[in-house]
Amino acid sequence: MNTSFLRFLLLGALAAFFSCGVLNAAKPSRPVGAKEEVDIFYALKDGDWHSNIWGIAEAYSGKQPADLKIGNKRPGKNDRTNLGRNGITVTVSKPVEVLNYTQRSNKATLVFAKGADFKAESFEGQRGNGSSGTFIVQEGAKLEVRGMRLSGRTLTDDGTGTMNQQGGEVRILTALWLTDGRTASSSPKATGIYNLNAGTLDIGSNATLPALFKGIGKGIFNFNGGTLVVKSLNDSLENKGGTLAPGGVGEPGNILLLPNSKGAPVYKQNKGASLAIDIAGQSKFDKLHWKCEAKNGEVVLEDGAQIEVTLGKGYRPTTGTEFEIIAADKLTVNGTLKMTGPNGRDFLYKVVPDKNTLRLVYDSGRGGGPVSE
Repeated sequence: MNTSFLRFLLLGALAAFFSCGVLNAAKPSRPVGAKEEVDIFYALKDGDWHSNIWGIAEAYSGKQPADLKIGNKRPGKNDRTNLGRNGITVTVSKPVEVLNYTQRSNKATLVFAKGADFKAESFEGQRGNGSSGTFIVQEGAKLEVRGMRLSGRTLTDDGTGTMNQQGGEVRILTALWLTDGRTASSSPKATGIYNLNAGTLDIGSNATLPALFKGIGKGIFNFNGGTLVVKSLNDSLENKGGTLAPGGVGEPGNILLLPNSKGAPVYKQNKGASLAIDIAGQSKFDKLHWKCEAKNGEVVLEDGAQIEVTLGKGYRPTTGTEFEIIAADKLTVNGTLKMTGPNGRDFLYKVVPDKNTLRLVYDSGRGGGPVSE
């Protein structure tokens, strides 16, 4: 038997081996109609993600194990996910969709890094007695959840949940509960803290539901930077250095103080903080409506607070046209406001004391400050 013939037999055998699918057996084809699992990347400071980190239960099964070995399985959109190991950091940097997320560990951190695109029906935050947890949103990350609660879901959940948004985009379709609001079934000792430092937080509440709830525990919202988009509020808000955008960036809309608001609600805007005003027509522009049934809603604009004005594409008002952008039960302007944005130099501002309103007056190229008396 010559060498050529042996080579012919060997090649034929290899061809048969591949055609029978022996080498492909490790990667079986996906059954018809099977759902493709969303892949997700985790990086831990200790251990690897195959360890006892995630607890997973199928939707509506009633099972919620705090810690479960899951091998190579990734969480999917019908899974309840629970971070169950203490003192670790888990980083999400790829798309994932789950039913809900709960942090049941102590002193653990969940980081949404660049590339993360996280979707869930609910974000339940920190749970457990006396425990604490941290959530971090970095630049380039996206979160979209129907509702978010940071702490205090039940009577025994009296720990602290802290969200630090350092960038990225967070969209909450209904409301942000800093702590739970159910007096009969949630803990008044819970603490929920949201630090908006950069990025965009868009809370899609409506005219009857406030965007932010402090709850019955200790709820703290620090508006340090970034952009906040809301439709309605029922409590005080201090803008320390961010941008409040009534309708969203480039989309005119209103922020409404709900009639049954608590206490004496104050919107305070500090030096360097901005109120973004988009104007697309004489009756289509952003407005902050800060009035309630008790007639004690107050707006305080500190010296150097900014009004960031943007005219809609193709719209130019006639000189002298006025736009009432703030209406309050009480309006206080301490010093001089700063007109900024693409069209800040095209508007003057005017305080109407007897009506507690602030109006913008169009004067192309000759604005940037208060109307001369």
